[in-house]
Amino acid sequence: MLRDLQGIMKGDPCIRYLVMAGTSRWKDPSLFSDLTDFKDMTFYMPVSEIAGFTRNEIRKYYIHHLNLAVSLEKGIREDEVTDSDRDELLDRLGEEYGGYCFDSFYERKVFSTWSVNSFFRDVMKNRKVVFGDYLGCSGSVPSFPDGFPGSLRRGSDGSFQDIDVRMTDFWYRQSLRETKPEVLLCDAGYLTVHSPVPDGGSVTLGVPNREMQRVLEKALSAAVSRDAGQPAGKPAAI
Repeated sequence: MLRDLQGIMKGDPCIRYLVMAGTSRWKDPSLFSDLTDFKDMTFYMPVSEIAGFTRNEIRKYYIHHLNLAVSLEKGIREDEVTDSDRDELLDRLGEEYGGYCFDSFYERKVFSTWSVNSFFRDVMKNRKVVFGDYLGCSGSVPSFPDGFPGSLRRGSDGSFQDIDVRMTDFWYRQSLRETKPEVLLCDAGYLTVHSPVPDGGSVTLGVPNREMQRVLEKALSAAVSRDAGQPAGKPAAI
């Protein structure tokens, strides 16, 4: 079915430029791919900032929201907010909702668009500065596959440790069941790259920010509780 869809997109003379996006990359199971003339832009540096907000974009387009948040938190007028005040809030926003990287050189990072928009929406609505877990509240907390919690370990400070994954696990996937859970979590934004992306060898994956740290803690706790309550020999649901 996927190959038939690809064939339509490739052969339609009305299509002059096409971008196809998704959360996963799959190796074509057939000998001849129908997307031979497509350029794979996964981790392609020139477009690596398209899937999130940059720091400069937030500073430029959300300056009034930044001023309001600082004024509410510090009890000052909006016209008294300084560049230093805005930078301080942007630093905190980065710790909470930033850290995503889709750049093979591991240089350009972006903020979650959903979380940043939700944060400023709540500031406007509630007139308070609260860093919420917006991705978790949207119902996107992952349900871990059986055995996955064992591969996600915590350090002495309680944060999840980085994981090294072979690049072949990223680029050559035959099916969903054969795909490593860490790769799927990176596809879905719960993990992100924490190192340059090489042509071969391994890449380091890690939790991008505090929001995802808290979301994964909740999901991991739910998985452990779920598995502990299951009858012996019954596998955990995916």
